[in-house]
Amino acid sequence: EVVNSHAKLAVRGLGRLSGCLADPTSGGTPANPRVWAVLEGLLTPWVAAKLSLPDPTVLLKLLSTNAETPYLLWNNATREELKDYLTRRRDASLRGEEVLEGPVPEEYSRQCAGYRGELVLADVFVRLYLKQPSYPLEHPAQFVVHALRWLQDN
Repeated sequence: EVVNSHAKLAVRGLGRLSGCLADPTSGGTPANPRVWAVLEGLLTPWVAAKLSLPDPTVLLKLLSTNAETPYLLWNNATREELKDYLTRRRDASLRGEEVLEGPVPEEYSRQCAGYRGELVLADVFVRLYLKQPSYPLEHPAQFVVHALRWLQDN
């Protein structure tokens, strides 16, 4: 129960730090594009957007289960890879080896082994959408526009 409570507080803290979680009593926190860019890079934009939900358990359930949907490719391997990456970054920071100033480092762009070779358009994993074509897209028109641009450019 304590772990769950801390996890919920951490999700709310990330939501406020990034500026995407509105607080009805204070009006929320200002947007923080740098933090948002890091969170999108680490979690994918679709998952990071869940930080704005008032109930943190939605995101916690997503991150604690294995899933392969057009929006979420998440399993034990991707979870472990993210955990290892964050541990290495924390340890380097504690040793004073790294200070993050200026623009967000390119390294924050999620380069998870499980995502290599995946075509992602409008936050949709195309391979998984083709396997599940009846899966409801949140923004189908946006997906079609991105797909047409990709086809035109490739």
